[in-house]
Amino acid sequence: MQSLSSGALPVGQAAFLGAADIVHLLLGLSSAREQLAQSEKAGLAPILIAATKGKSAVVNILMSLPWLNILGVKGKSQFNPLHLAAQNGHLASVKCFLESAYGAALVKEKTEGNVNPLHLAALNGHLPVVKQLLDSTYGETLAKQRTVSGETAYAIAERRGHQEVASVLKDSGYF
Repeated sequence: MQSLSSGALPVGQAAFLGAADIVHLLLGLSSAREQLAQSEKAGLAPILIAATKGKSAVVNILMSLPWLNILGVKGKSQFNPLHLAAQNGHLASVKCFLESAYGAALVKEKTEGNVNPLHLAALNGHLPVVKQLLDSTYGETLAKQRTVSGETAYAIAERRGHQEVASVLKDSGYF
């Protein structure tokens, strides 16, 4: 059975497993806000876990909470949930984040290396995610942004040998 670190609280464990019904149940408890805050402080925020593992049903539940603010929530890699979903090729979660009220802010959040979600999707050859990001309202901004080392998503895809991804990026007209 899959497992998460022993420091994860129940809602984090449920997010890791993609148990949306259990996440929903746990969020109904009076201690839910406190549990989420503790999880975030421990670096095990359920939104990060769900984004990384591609548990889009859990992402949708967490994103529907009017009191949950995901801005500034970052993992040890300094990536926000949108970065993590893109890095791991989780299209449904990427769509959820982009279409949320947080979409613009998540896209604009900076990492130490000035890496954006399109860079990460290109790096790992996740073509459907690359297409989704390019087709979003933020496509041009993401495509033109360079990392600290000066690379665009197109250059990263070329360097990594992801020719189909590089072709889609080049054909986007943003380069």
